[in-house]
Amino acid sequence: MVKHIVLFSYEKELDSPEIMELHQRFCALPGIIPEISGFESGMDISVEGISRGYTMSYVLSFKGCEERDRYLVHPSHKEFSEFAGPFLKDVLVFDYDAEVILT
Repeated sequence: MVKHIVLFSYEKELDSPEIMELHQRFCALPGIIPEISGFESGMDISVEGISRGYTMSYVLSFKGCEERDRYLVHPSHKEFSEFAGPFLKDVLVFDYDAEVILT
């Protein structure tokens, strides 16, 4: 299983209408893109103060790299990315194979 972690920092406040629409559009993708097998999101609540400006996270699950790769080029994902771009200060993406265990 591949986990695709996306962290956003925004140009506007989290409660702005544009950021709320961005969030709603991202949360709608699992219903549109069948390759997404799991999805969760959450706002930063850390008390450590080292989030470096990232305030929202999304974790998408895929059965494998092939499904993740199809998601990346899916027209709905591309449309979302184009919509989101102007509202994002920064994006961090980290993918990992959840089945690999280091010993």
